[in-house]
Amino acid sequence: MRKKLYLYILVYAICISMSGCGKTGTDNPTEETSDISSSDNIQNYDNPAETPVYKDKDNSTPGSTTETTSMPLAKPDTKKEIISAGKDYSDSKRLVTFLGLKEYKKIKGKTFTDKPKKGNKYLVLFLSIKNNSYEENYINYNYFKSKIDGKNTEHTFLLNDPRNYPSIFTHINPGGHIAGFIAWEVPDKWNKLEITYNGWKDTDNISLTGSFTPKDLDDPIIYNANDYLNNTQS
Repeated sequence: MRKKLYLYILVYAICISMSGCGKTGTDNPTEETSDISSSDNIQNYDNPAETPVYKDKDNSTPGSTTETTSMPLAKPDTKKEIISAGKDYSDSKRLVTFLGLKEYKKIKGKTFTDKPKKGNKYLVLFLSIKNNSYEENYINYNYFKSKIDGKNTEHTFLLNDPRNYPSIFTHINPGGHIAGFIAWEVPDKWNKLEITYNGWKDTDNISLTGSFTPKDLDDPIIYNANDYLNNTQS
């Protein structure tokens, strides 16, 4: 009888111990623990090389300057070339030659006579120009400047052609050769004529200048059109 009693007490003690072991280590039986490591969900930014860089639509970082500024090219200095009574001017594209310088009190024609104001005379410069380039050239009067004894003076358009020469202000075909005149109304006593032509300044960076005095007065030969063929190079 005692043995049965001890047996009942032992079974009861075992049942109590088993019911205590059935509890979990958390007070909330519905909470589940995650097997995924937090390092799988959070990127490591401790390494600067792994830090993400956010960019705008134009593929540039915010606050950065992507525009590049280029410095304008400096324009080369203009070459001041000289023509005189004893010196021609030439380069790879042109040849400018002094033909003569002549004074006129009046210039008669078949219909009209050019007359300067009282106390003045006409001073006429004769030049020839050969176009050695492959492009048409135009001698433009708007680019022509002149001074008489240091004072700015406009050139004069004549009704007649002195020594049969046409005006120098004309077109010159590629390979063409022309001759012509430029005239001014000057005082009877003048000392110095200064000319500047800037028609080639923008294209070839050349400013052609000349200076003449009464010592340079010289009659040109009479104009002959056959000597100046304004043809186009083939």
